[in-house]
Amino acid sequence: MAPKKTDSPLKNTRGFLRYSSLALQMILGILVFVFAGVYLDKKLALSFPWFTLVLTITGLFGTLYAAIRKL
Repeated sequence: MAPKKTDSPLKNTRGFLRYSSLALQMILGILVFVFAGVYLDKKLALSFPWFTLVLTITGLFGTLYAAIRKL
């Protein structure tokens, strides 16, 4: 009698790809906001990096919200 296969390798791969793409989206989303903040701070020659700070926090919460909705 042959043993039953319960988990296919494809099923395990789909879970890995789902979460790795989610992590990549979060990292890229945050980096876009950080670089936009740095650009605006340099363009406006601000003494304190306000745009970098605000846009980094916005990017962080935005990507977390998107990740939670996707799960």
